Amino acid sequence: ARRMHEENGIVQKKLEGQVKDLDEQRDTIASLEERESEVLKQTRGLENVIHQHCETLRQLDEVIAGKDDDICTLEDKNREMESYKFALGNEIRQLKKDLQPKEEEIAQLEIELVSLDYTFDECKKKNGSLQVLVGKLEGKLEGLRQAFASQNRGMEGKSKFIKRLEHDLLGLAYAAERDVNTLKLSLFPLFKKHLRGNLAKTLASACETEDIGSEVEIELNRKIQLLEKNTRTVRNMVQMQARLHIADMSRLERERTVLKSNLDELQKEARYITERQDKARKQALELSLDMDEKISSANIPFPVVM
Repeated sequence: ARRMHEENGIVQKKLEGQVKDLDEQRDTIASLEERESEVLKQTRGLENVIHQHCETLRQLDEVIAGKDDDICTLEDKNREMESYKFALGNEIRQLKKDLQPKEEEIAQLEIELVSLDYTFDECKKKNGSLQVLVGKLEGKLEGLRQAFASQNRGMEGKSKFIKRLEHDLLGLAYAAERDVNTLKLSLFPLFKKHLRGNLAKTLASACETEDIGSEVEIELNRKIQLLEKNTRTVRNMVQMQARLHIADMSRLERERTVLKSNLDELQKEARYITERQDKARKQALELSLDMDEKISSANIPFPVVM
């Protein structure tokens, strides 16, 4: 019984230990249940959070899908821009290639304009000097015309004198054919009219005394021959001077014609230079307008990305 009592005590101790362990396990289970409820609450809260995050992720996926569409659209527009940029670059290079000879032509036209301006100034200077020279030659020609007119008047007077002398000599020849006395009477008024010198006085006194001999006749013939010779000399001199004046006038007329021709040529050249200048300025303006038009036509507006 003692042994059984001891075993009962041992069993009772074990039972108490087991009861104690059971209580502890119950307490542990209760605490675990409390923790489980808390964990469940936390799990529900986390599920709500996860659900919210899933909704957010879904919205983000929708936004990302929209952004992907925008990215695709932008990529398409970027490809269009690249192709446009390439085409525009080719067009700009072609325009530069087209503009280079135009710029060289404009530079050449500017050089020609400077040269034409210089040539035009030189032509103006030459034109002024030629006009002065033409004025001087016209004045000289007018003076020669007046001198020639004066000499013509002198020649007319000398021609009248020669004609009167020839008429009187012809009358004297007729008188000599009649008789000597008529010749004697005709000599005095003739020499008094034309010579009016010492010979006329001598002949007058000789005629009054009727003392005209062979010596007087010889002297008369000599004077008549000398008068005829002087008349021919004067006539030849007058004719020579007339020919010289005519030659001078012809030469001056030719020079005047040549100068007028040169002046006309210079005026034509000046008009041609002016026309060339106007044409060069017009070509430069047209080239500039053409360049501006090409550049403005190349300015195509870029596509706007919304």
